[in-house]
Amino acid sequence: MRRARGMDLSSSKRGLYEEAGDGNRRFCMENNAIHQDVEGHEMGEGGEERLRLKTRAKGRRRKLVAAAAVVVAVVALGAGMWVWHEQPSFCGTACHNVMGSYVEGYKSGDANLMVVDHAQQNYDCLDCHEPTIEEQVSELVTYVKGDYSIPLEDSGLGTREFCMRSGCHDDWEKIVEATSDWQGTKTVYNPEGVYNPHDNHRGDGNCGDCHKAHGRSTLYCVECHNMEVPEGWVGFE
Repeated sequence: MRRARGMDLSSSKRGLYEEAGDGNRRFCMENNAIHQDVEGHEMGEGGEERLRLKTRAKGRRRKLVAAAAVVVAVVALGAGMWVWHEQPSFCGTACHNVMGSYVEGYKSGDANLMVVDHAQQNYDCLDCHEPTIEEQVSELVTYVKGDYSIPLEDSGLGTREFCMRSGCHDDWEKIVEATSDWQGTKTVYNPEGVYNPHDNHRGDGNCGDCHKAHGRSTLYCVECHNMEVPEGWVGFE
């Protein structure tokens, strides 16, 4: 009897547990069904619109990232081009058939060329040949036409005003003093035979009359006066 009661009790407990388990499962299933129904209801009423907005936002972010990458690339490329544009190698590459000899002279180390002295002091082409818009357009037209016969006086280079800009040869008194003892032929008008090309009787000379950046410099005074030509310079023939 005890065993039978025990078996009945155990059976009753199992029945209760199974019933409780079935109830939990039913509850979970009902809960899931409710959740799915709610989600489906939300998708039906506004879910598609939210999904569309979310997709559109992602697309905008991607476009912004792509645009930022393009801007960074353009800025980096532009900066690199500008740095290269300021180097003598650019002049020799972009217009090699015209500028090649000038770039070679710049790099030659020939002490008789004034451009070499500038190169040794870390001056580049664009320190003198300033890349203004007007200058760039003029050079492009010249390159297309193939006519490079531009007189020095028309280029604006070699004038006293140009060479004596701030940061360049801006101490005229020092320049005059440096050539104050140059000797030449003694004459009635100049019994001491001292000729100072930077303090001459004409007074209207420009630096480019004597000083040639890409060729041998010429002592302008010897056109009339018998003077000793500095080493590496040439006289009038």
